[in-house]
Amino acid sequence: MKRIVSGAYVANKSITLQHDLSGQEITTDLAPAQGGGGKSFSPTDLLATALGSCMATLGGIAAEREGLSLAGSRIEVEKRVDYQDVAGGATPKIQGFVVTFRLPKSLTERQRQAIERGVATCPVTHALRPEVEVTTHYAYDL
Repeated sequence: MKRIVSGAYVANKSITLQHDLSGQEITTDLAPAQGGGGKSFSPTDLLATALGSCMATLGGIAAEREGLSLAGSRIEVEKRVDYQDVAGGATPKIQGFVVTFRLPKSLTERQRQAIERGVATCPVTHALRPEVEVTTHYAYDL
């Protein structure tokens, strides 16, 4: 298996990571509820980001197969986390995600179904533990 990311612990619960192929860097920081500064994406924010970008990418691929472009479409990802007992040292537990797509209202029913089927093939969704609920909403209002 080939490494794709490398990183270093900076300080104060902050990690800098580098994507090996592109060289791009990101820094993570824990949420204030976990003792971090909240100055960047937290690791669980990156999971939400991976889920949303994966779903949107696969929806876009499905749209392209239909001869469509989803340029200008929007996605929102809400992360639901149980922070109970975090002060006592417990790790927050991700309960689920709500993903909302805002897509063109001009799409036909067949095109909508093709895009929704594409979104459903996201491997990030399938990699999550079964108890992590992913709810997907589609608003055809653009």
